[in-house]
Amino acid sequence: FALKAQEDSELRGQIRTVQSEFDYHNHTVGSLWRRNQLTCPSDQEIVDYQRGELAIIYPKIADHLQFHLNSIRCIYCISTAAEWKQSAAKGGTT
Repeated sequence: FALKAQEDSELRGQIRTVQSEFDYHNHTVGSLWRRNQLTCPSDQEIVDYQRGELAIIYPKIADHLQFHLNSIRCIYCISTAAEWKQSAAKGGTT
């Protein structure tokens, strides 16, 4: 492949295009951590936290969720919490 790329200017151009479109900086530990949601609680844990039930049974997990939602400000979990609040306001249950 390397020899072919050295000989073929069109192929070299395609390789440069692919390389320029690929964001190498998007593969940090932090970005992989966020993208794979490694510390995100389950949807049910978020709902239990919102209801206040988690703090009674598992206070340390509730502390983590509070930190996760309020300090880390995880967009995925904030979205889940907002969806639950909206559903609860309309009388739905989860």
